[in-house]
Amino acid sequence: MSEDKLNKEQLEEDLAFIEKLDINRLKYEISEELGELSDEAGVLLEEAEKKREVIPPKIEVGFSQDKLEAYLKVIAHGKPVPITEDEIRKCLKENGVIKGILEKGIDEVLVEKLIGQEVAIARGKPPSEGKDGYIKPILGPKKDCLEDCIDARGRVDFKQMRQSNLIEEGEVVAEKVPPAPGKEGYDVTGKKLLPKPVKEVDFNLTPDVGINPENKLQLVALKSGILKKDLTIDEIIFIKGDVDFSTGNIKYKKSLIITGDVKTGFSVSCGENVEIGGCVEDAEVVAEGDVVVKQGFIGTNKGLIKGRNVTIGHVKQQKVVASGDIVIGGEVIHSTLQASGFIKMLGVRGIVIGGSLTAEKGIEVINAGNSRNIKTILSVGHNKEISDIEEQIQELKKTSLRVETVLRIFKTAVKVKKLSEGKKLMMGRLLETENRLAGEIKKLETRKFESIENLLHEEKPYIKVVQSIFPNTTIHIGHLKKRITTIMRNKRFIYHKNTIFAGA
Repeated sequence: MSEDKLNKEQLEEDLAFIEKLDINRLKYEISEELGELSDEAGVLLEEAEKKREVIPPKIEVGFSQDKLEAYLKVIAHGKPVPITEDEIRKCLKENGVIKGILEKGIDEVLVEKLIGQEVAIARGKPPSEGKDGYIKPILGPKKDCLEDCIDARGRVDFKQMRQSNLIEEGEVVAEKVPPAPGKEGYDVTGKKLLPKPVKEVDFNLTPDVGINPENKLQLVALKSGILKKDLTIDEIIFIKGDVDFSTGNIKYKKSLIITGDVKTGFSVSCGENVEIGGCVEDAEVVAEGDVVVKQGFIGTNKGLIKGRNVTIGHVKQQKVVASGDIVIGGEVIHSTLQASGFIKMLGVRGIVIGGSLTAEKGIEVINAGNSRNIKTILSVGHNKEISDIEEQIQELKKTSLRVETVLRIFKTAVKVKKLSEGKKLMMGRLLETENRLAGEIKKLETRKFESIENLLHEEKPYIKVVQSIFPNTTIHIGHLKKRITTIMRNKRFIYHKNTIFAGA
């Protein structure tokens, strides 16, 4: 940068500084530091002030690039002279500012006697943008919502439940939402500002849907099945009755509806969604999509239900795994539930007694444990990555225990001087292995801790007990554990400052 430019910038800074000086404040500050000014000094300051040339102020008006805002600045080259409201309004009119004038801005200039400071003095109104028309999918009626299946007594009626996106012939599957035009605006000069034009949208008809003859803005299904996002409908297989010796094991690539039970020892494998109208016993139901079991999942810990989102009436002595959420309408007794999302138990019967519930994001139950203090575990802040690390750690610890056992034998032999040279070499190798295993376990433990910490801070998992949580129930949040020793009511457990905090 040239010396001339530096000098110019410095001069501008000096001028700005002098312009902002408050003479009265300066007098006060000097008197505070040096005592009262003599009459002579005061007279000199007042005379210097009077000698300043009185030049009428100049009012400048500026605009934003789009003229949606106007700014006013009062410039005084000599001794400041108050300006009037009429002068401000006349200046605005002369500069074409006729709309959106801010009375607050005018008052600010007059009351504060602002000099050299830009003040917003008018503001236009931008046009409000409209909305293009669009197609709104309607994926099944409202009864698909779980909360709508809770009756007045707090019980969940799973008979109303059905698969996600399952539709019947004649049901409305989508509706056309007309475009909503925007509203015009204006700038500070009064010029009208028009909104962008909006667009209509047409239905993308498929062979599976058609326009509703009673309402041209709606599409209806022309057949029953599973509605896809592209408004095609996959046919669904109905199995009337039970899955038992009469049907054998079921394996199907698309969606299934089973009206009866899945009996002990049988399996159902599905590439999409499964809906079961009855119970699942000691059987295996695995789906790549959602699973709905309208009644219960009962047995002797020999069954498995696995899917994306799993909804069941009640569970007793069984295992349920979901890559999304698990929703239960009744009791969970001595069972294992694992979800990568939430586990939610609805209605007055949403209680868990015994077993364990593990979810990554959150658990909501009505009651946990019972008056007999049966051991019950609720765990959040845990996911597949952490589980995999834990499995690796457990496997390494088992191996390490074996190495330790063998080394104990070798060390005993050394004490009695009965170890051959070959065995000494083997012992050295085992010692190295033991050290490496210890290092790897430590590394994995660190990874596990970091993964849990990240999960706790990102997902903020919680455990909510609406009514009572009984003694001998254990709360796990991440790497922390809290054992309940007295009955607690209406609690929400969260991770807070490296502790498990119980709030209402």
